[in-house]
Amino acid sequence: MGGKRAHVEIAAVIPDGQGKIIIGKRKGKTGTGLYELPGGNLEFGEDIFASIKREVLEETGLKIVPKKIIAYTNDIQKEEDKHEVTLYVLSEREDSAQQPETKEPQKIEGWEWKAWKDITALGEAELYLPTLNLVRSEPDLDSKF
Repeated sequence: MGGKRAHVEIAAVIPDGQGKIIIGKRKGKTGTGLYELPGGNLEFGEDIFASIKREVLEETGLKIVPKKIIAYTNDIQKEEDKHEVTLYVLSEREDSAQQPETKEPQKIEGWEWKAWKDITALGEAELYLPTLNLVRSEPDLDSKF
């Protein structure tokens, strides 16, 4: 089979130690106004943990320590003609007092801490497809952090 191929995306699950994780609203691209976790493209030849460290630093200014892959989603966006597989990496902040900053304001409205139960309550109208698929496939994700 030739032709189109799926792309690998990575996203960080960064808990605050009190049941909340970092999430932000997309801006200026597909899914504007929908919530997503920090992350991005896995570049060709790049290590998964190196990639998530780079992406989180670029987007939030946070230095993180990736721990393990805790979930994945298979995300097919027919209207965008995109197929992505997203790997979710449980990560810790190097400095637990450091807060996320909006380093790419053209892409994200801002970052905030939300409890997983509050994220799962948002639903289809407020979650970007990979995050929606994560909620559907891992309703008890918070038991992993």
